[in-house]
Amino acid sequence: MLTAGQHFIDNNTPELTLGGMPPTFAPEYALADTAFSDLYLIFTDAEQDQQEATDVKIIANNAIYAKLLKMFEDAQIIYEHDASKRERFIFAQLKKMITNKGGTTTIPIDTVIIEGKVTNLNTGFPIQNASINTTPDGSTETFSAISDIDGNYELIVSGLPTSSTGTLFVNAEALDFDPASLPLDYETGKAFKLVFQLNELVPPPPPPVP
Repeated sequence: MLTAGQHFIDNNTPELTLGGMPPTFAPEYALADTAFSDLYLIFTDAEQDQQEATDVKIIANNAIYAKLLKMFEDAQIIYEHDASKRERFIFAQLKKMITNKGGTTTIPIDTVIIEGKVTNLNTGFPIQNASINTTPDGSTETFSAISDIDGNYELIVSGLPTSSTGTLFVNAEALDFDPASLPLDYETGKAFKLVFQLNELVPPPPPPVP
């Protein structure tokens, strides 16, 4: 558009001057055209540089991710019998820790959040699909959660008296394990941690052969 305007001025200078175009308009237009072209070139170069920098960042992030996963895989073997240390080398757990640091989440004043882990008391291995539940005193509603592949769970208990304190008895049950129950002294509007270690059931010995 600027080029077309310059061509129009060059081709019609006598008529434009006769019509009242100031003598300084043509050179000022040419200067403005040059200045805009220079700025536009800088802008397009910056766009290209930004895309190239983004590509470099993505490649670097992928390389770091790959190294982290390899390190985590090695750690799962090294700390095979040390559940507390092994848990530190799970990408999803690390991501959750970092994400939670980034901001605060407001918990309603009638709610308690219970987070934790369910593991095998003897081996330290996580227990998946364990049921964690509680029924607050004076309530007929049972709140429950299921542990994930890493044994982690999040139990949200709502509808408690606002801005109150009390005790919840939290139960954990899993197939082939003895159930367990732990008391939790709570204050609404806050989050708590509760770790369960379940004892694996020992199958009865076979009956004697007659």
